[in-house]
Amino acid sequence: MRLLSQLSQDQLFGKKVLVRGDLDVALSESGEILEEFRLEKLVPTLQFLLKNQVKKIVIIGHLGRPWGDKGNKGDWGILSLDRVAAKLSELLGQPIQKLDEIVPSNLPEDKILMLENLRFDPREESNDEEFACQLSKLADLFVNDSFATCHRPHASMVGIPKFLPSYAGLQLEKEVEVLSKVMTNPKRPLAVLIGGAKLETKVPVIDNFLGKAETILVGGKIGFDPSVEKYGHTPLDPVVLPVDFIGDKRDIGPETVKVFADIIQTAATIIWNGPMGMFEDPAYKEGTENIARAVVSSNAYKVVGGGDTVEVLRTLALLDKMDFVSTGGGAMLEFLSGKTLPGISSLE
Repeated sequence: MRLLSQLSQDQLFGKKVLVRGDLDVALSESGEILEEFRLEKLVPTLQFLLKNQVKKIVIIGHLGRPWGDKGNKGDWGILSLDRVAAKLSELLGQPIQKLDEIVPSNLPEDKILMLENLRFDPREESNDEEFACQLSKLADLFVNDSFATCHRPHASMVGIPKFLPSYAGLQLEKEVEVLSKVMTNPKRPLAVLIGGAKLETKVPVIDNFLGKAETILVGGKIGFDPSVEKYGHTPLDPVVLPVDFIGDKRDIGPETVKVFADIIQTAATIIWNGPMGMFEDPAYKEGTENIARAVVSSNAYKVVGGGDTVEVLRTLALLDKMDFVSTGGGAMLEFLSGKTLPGISSLE
């Protein structure tokens, strides 16, 4: 993977740089930004480019699903990047000029620009080559710093690198470095905590860590799914399933919390993705919150990811207690399941 961090000032000076940022922040119903985590992680890459005296930075990215899950056009006003540009400008301490176009014919003189939501144009998700080519003509080189989208074979992930010298940004580099290390050479014992509701994304992670992790703790909706009952029945099987629950299997119960917490305290490395129950309902948040506190109190190297997990830790003011917080949800899961992410392979 080619890295931005390895480029010298001579290689960057006076260049126009197209930066694929992770702009997909959580929004309120009125469109207000609820968290700045992903934007904060983009700032170091932008600072690196400014320090090395690039001529112009053109930021591209997406926000939400403008066409909806079924391809129907939704409320595009909320999903415009105006608020994102304003917030990123505040975090960076530099003016960012937001453009209303996705592919402008001419670029203004401003040092830092942000184009409109890429997903307003259906060619982004269909990986249209002409669309990728049009975007590539805006710059001299391309930097991908959006790990959370690297599992998507979209135009801004795999199309643009066909036309421009392309590099991984500082956050993307760190994501690959940390996740690769905890997968292949972690401090042991390694405990993997898997929760949430999407069985199809979590089971491959469980399977990939069989034989690699000392313990795999499975909670959330998937912990009670009949399809995971095949795990945990032999002395060599590291999978630990819930032993009790709250409500109609909507949260892990106190005995499960105790079993999980005892294992967590013995771990030297912890990887956690996914809540232990329906944490968004106050009646079923206790299991996830107790596990979060157990993770924080351990002496292990702690790696967490996934929007829901990050949200729980942020709400509890525990996010800064983690050693590494991934910006990826689905991308982190696919990476941990051993898959090759198209957004990363396109930089090789």
